[in-house]
Parts: sequence; structure tokens; C-alpha cells
Amino acid sequence: MSTYDFSSKRDAAAFTLIEILIVVVLMAILASVLVPVMGDSVPGRLRGAAMILARDIQYVQAEALNTGQTLQIQFVSETQYQVVDPDGGVGGTPVVLRHPQSDYPAHNGQFIVDFDDPGPIRGVMIQSAQFGGQPRLEFGPYGEPTASGEVVLVDRGHQVRISVSPITGIVGIGNLEVAP
Repeated sequence: MSTYDFSSKRDAAAFTLIEILIVVVLMAILASVLVPVMGDSVPGRLRGAAMILARDIQYVQAEALNTGQTLQIQFVSETQYQVVDPDGGVGGTPVVLRHPQSDYPAHNGQFIVDFDDPGPIRGVMIQSAQFGGQPRLEFGPYGEPTASGEVVLVDRGHQVRISVSPITGIVGIGNLEVAP
């Protein structure tokens, strides 16, 4: 009966499981560092900002419908918008709502979004916001917009339009365009 000597195969050219796992871990670490850097592009920032704004518009519309209140999104500067209950305060004083994300740290938990805050969409600006001639979008107690309109976001020579349809309030995000 012959026996096989496993020790003679140790010098063969092969990778051990530990070596392969170390390479995979290093590649994962490298990818986690490079992906955010490579993802820092104008189209990515604009698309991300447009999706955040569209999501917030849909949330405010649903909240107006659920609570039976009139709610507004006010575009207060070239980088900032806020969600307001126009007659929710004492004596009818407008009140900025709390952000729906309970652990939202920015702006003392108020529903204020600023594209100039640190983060992946920094640099995006609100070029225009017009809804019935006003820089605010208002939803009535049935979730209906009081006026249709659009917001134009810009970043480094590119733009994207977010539109709100009359009556239904359906939100649309346009294609990325070269800014005029």
C-alpha cells in the first residue's frame, strides 16, 4: 500500500484561502473609498437634489391630504426651501414644520432643506421656483396644488426641471439639460 505525502505539494504555486480573503477585503476597502469620489459628478448631484425635492413635494402633498391642512413649500433662497403651515401658529402665524425624519440634525429638526449644507448635493442651486407667480408651492386640504409650476435646479452649467401638474399635483423630473 502506498501513501501520499501531502507535504511535498506545499511548494506548489497557489493562493491560500487567507490570502484570497485579504485581497477581497482590501478591494472592498478601496472601492468604498473610490466610489464616493468618483460619484461626485454634476449629473449625479443634480439628479440627487431633484429626487430629494420631488420626494419632499410628494410628502408635503400627502401630509396636507392626511391632516386636512394647507401646507406650503417655500423657496426662501437660491439654496434653501422649507415646509410651512401658513396658519398653524398662534394668531395665524406661519410655522416651519418638524422634519419627518425624527433624528434629522440640521436646522434644529425643522423641515428646512439647504443644498449648501455639507453632503453629496452641495453646490446645487435653485435657479427659479414659480407656482402661479409665487416662489412657493401650496397644497390645499385635499392635497391639491393651488397652482402648477416648476422648480429649476442648476449646477455648473447644467439644469434639471421638477414640475408639478395642476389639479393632481403629480411631480415630474425632467431630463438633464445644458443651462442657457
